Amino acid sequence: MKRLVLSLILFTTTLGACASGNDDTTLFVPQYAPRHPYSQYFKGTLGVFAPDYFRRYLIAAYRQMDEKPLSENEILAFTPPEKADWEVAQAAIDEWQIARAAVLKTKNDYLQRTASYEGTRQVGTTQQRYTIYYNNCLPHAFQMARKTLQRYRDTASTVLTIAWTEAQDEVFSNCGNPGKTPVALPMDQPEYARQDRAYQIASAHFYARRFDQAERAFLAIAADTKSPWSNIGLYLAGRAALRAADLGSDPEQIAQAKTRARKYLGEVRNDPRLAQWHESAYGLVRLMMVREYDNHQRNQRLQLLAKKLNTHDNIETAPDIAEDLREMEMLMDQAMENSAAPKEFDTKSAPMLDWIGIFQCANPNRISPRGSIPICLDYALQQWRTQHGLPWAVAAIELLHADRIAPKPIPADIESLVRALKPSHPAYAYVQFHLMFDAYVGMAKMDATDPARAKMVEQIRKELDRLISLGTNTFPFDSMFLLQNMRVTVAKNLEDFKKQLFYSRTALAGYDRREVAFPAWSALDAGISITGLWQLAQLFVDQDEAMRSALENAALTRSLALGRHIESKKMMQAVLTRYPALETWFSPYMKAQTADTLRDESLMLLASQPQMVFAIDADVRTWERSVSNHTGQYGSKWWWTDGLSRGKYGVRSSSDSPRLSPLADQVMLHSVAGFSDGIAIGAEAAPLKKLGDPTVYLGHFVLDYCKSKSHRADSRLPYVMSTLIDSTRGGVEDATLSRDLFVALHKWYPNSEWARRTKYYY
Repeated sequence: MKRLVLSLILFTTTLGACASGNDDTTLFVPQYAPRHPYSQYFKGTLGVFAPDYFRRYLIAAYRQMDEKPLSENEILAFTPPEKADWEVAQAAIDEWQIARAAVLKTKNDYLQRTASYEGTRQVGTTQQRYTIYYNNCLPHAFQMARKTLQRYRDTASTVLTIAWTEAQDEVFSNCGNPGKTPVALPMDQPEYARQDRAYQIASAHFYARRFDQAERAFLAIAADTKSPWSNIGLYLAGRAALRAADLGSDPEQIAQAKTRARKYLGEVRNDPRLAQWHESAYGLVRLMMVREYDNHQRNQRLQLLAKKLNTHDNIETAPDIAEDLREMEMLMDQAMENSAAPKEFDTKSAPMLDWIGIFQCANPNRISPRGSIPICLDYALQQWRTQHGLPWAVAAIELLHADRIAPKPIPADIESLVRALKPSHPAYAYVQFHLMFDAYVGMAKMDATDPARAKMVEQIRKELDRLISLGTNTFPFDSMFLLQNMRVTVAKNLEDFKKQLFYSRTALAGYDRREVAFPAWSALDAGISITGLWQLAQLFVDQDEAMRSALENAALTRSLALGRHIESKKMMQAVLTRYPALETWFSPYMKAQTADTLRDESLMLLASQPQMVFAIDADVRTWERSVSNHTGQYGSKWWWTDGLSRGKYGVRSSSDSPRLSPLADQVMLHSVAGFSDGIAIGAEAAPLKKLGDPTVYLGHFVLDYCKSKSHRADSRLPYVMSTLIDSTRGGVEDATLSRDLFVALHKWYPNSEWARRTKYYY
């Protein structure tokens, strides 16, 4: 079988993990692939796989659950390159930049590789605009340029070397938006230099989307048998014609371009002198065929590929399997974009495709043509009842838990099957995580005063400890952190909390809707009282200043919001011993004596410092809380309301999909049942919730505050009003608040800097 090379597809997707510079603080896990080594995954350590994984990972999961493990060749074929596409491209660009700088001694700031194209196409009787983003200058272009430059440095004069390099700058100026085009060299220049320049001009035309000119130029290069670029000219003419078809808008011109592309690429494949380009030419021809399949042809091809990729004794080589896999992924994407296509699948002859289509119904980032989650769930349960296979039990579990606001419990017959799995089973980590999630949801529904709930918390804690003790051979890296993040929320006491916190101090991003996109301390703020937050902060003295400060900040903010002034002043005094620069901000409140002044100054302090982020002199470490998950200047989830405005089971009630993890959200009000007295939030919850949206609460306070002539002399007010107005940008419950603040700002402080900056209300 010929290999199908699809590396030149215009629309590419990369995946990979990225971490902050401080690896013990933040970790990001890819949304579409496992975080642990791919070879470990494909050999059977699946971990907690998700419905938005790329399909190669779901194929491998299905095969493992269906007792058809991947062969060595298949593992090689399924495993993506060690480096993501963007890493390979960036490395090629960096190497070119180094080589170029050695000649021109300057930096090329405008170099990029991705381009966008806006056009129109006829759809029915109307013209529709569209935008296409594609990788224009591929890594090979920068690698070839570096090799050519080295040839010039080894064999050519300095003048010619500089001239070639400057011309190549002009070529690459077209990688983004169309830029410059080199000019042809005069006839008195060496022939090799003129041939190289002709290639540079043709390349510039191609990158600048002048495909007709590029096509003619590459054909001329192919005809010049003395040119060092002659053997690639015909292939690149085919690429130019194909790109013209991809980005074209006129149907007749698109058809003509495709015809020319097939002609050139066919000639390449039939010319033994161009053997090095046979494989790539075949790949482009096959790519054109794949794109032009109708629904019936696509499904026939999909079923054939699915059968091959679901066979344990596949005898094809790893490269051939890899091309089958890439083609199937592309066809599956096309089929899922067409609502009619999946219904034509023969589920008996392609059960793997059937399972993937249903399992991916739970993907929150994709509307599945297989139907809504309830429809897919009914289908999965029906398949489970008729087949009793593990894959359909897993699909049913995923769909039962897909609704994070009201997840459904796992049926007894499915639970009985999955509980019998041994730790060595590929799906063990997946089912154990979901069994824990099931128990967790059940615990969250129970009344906090119910003695049975305390027993259930203890059972969950012990089971989590058992699972974590199995290690990363059973629960790979990303799955282990899911367990550890769950474990920290059922800590027995503050010492246990601190211990677990260090294990789980991570921000796992992109796990379906179970995103845990928060620093570990942001799981604490709603479930622990002000006293508890302050006590917990002291456990981090001389160990973790950022954690200590964040917890102290949370306690102080809530204390100020609730008007607990004696307690607040004690906290401020303690903070000032470490951060004396904060005295400027704290001083008006610290000096206040009367009840009215204390109230006014506490709220002005909160209003003038959104999220209580204090800007301190550069020589003083900043005492602040990360606010990356807040909206606006104050946000709808500030310290005093964070975690309190949730739905029935702790997840925010809104028309949007819940974006925070139930592993954090659902337990904020329930996770401290095992803590000692005085640590659980208890009676503080109701008054904190009553305060509501901080923007609205503080906005009304400021409007009342500035009614007094003496208060209007407060120099903080213009800034505070402007900040509050900006915080209403996303909308607040009080529809007139933004306008009222705007009117007050421009009425009382028309000449202030903040009035000049604030030109609109929302």
